[in-house]
Amino acid sequence: MILQNRPLYQGDRDCLRYPGGLRGGLHTPVHPYVIRRWARWLRTNPHRQVRGTFRKRAANGSRQVCAIGALEEIPGADVAFLFSPTNEGKFIQHVVLMNDSLGWTFVEIADWLDRIADGHLGLRDALEVRQPWDLPPTLH
Repeated sequence: MILQNRPLYQGDRDCLRYPGGLRGGLHTPVHPYVIRRWARWLRTNPHRQVRGTFRKRAANGSRQVCAIGALEEIPGADVAFLFSPTNEGKFIQHVVLMNDSLGWTFVEIADWLDRIADGHLGLRDALEVRQPWDLPPTLH
């Protein structure tokens, strides 16, 4: 997640004051539409995944990124909170864990993100998922 030095907008203030309100934060994500865009980017760029570093330049000159670094590649993804105003750091650490230590692919991380954004995986349960096969099935 990129920390932003931008002024708070009214919607941000409301989110901080009422994290469990209509904008989500306790059980549902704050910005599901950005999470879906992030998942879509990960699915379309699996060849750009790197582990153990935020970004690096490949031998062919292309830039590789980790799952968190991918947020920099998404235009307009400069939101302060995607998941939960009170627990954002835990979710970002979990994405890093999946990308670097647990060996998830970008596509598998995208599946996790989509289930959160669609409400098939609650925020509390999302942090408990350690393997892709532990993801609940989608309800489409």
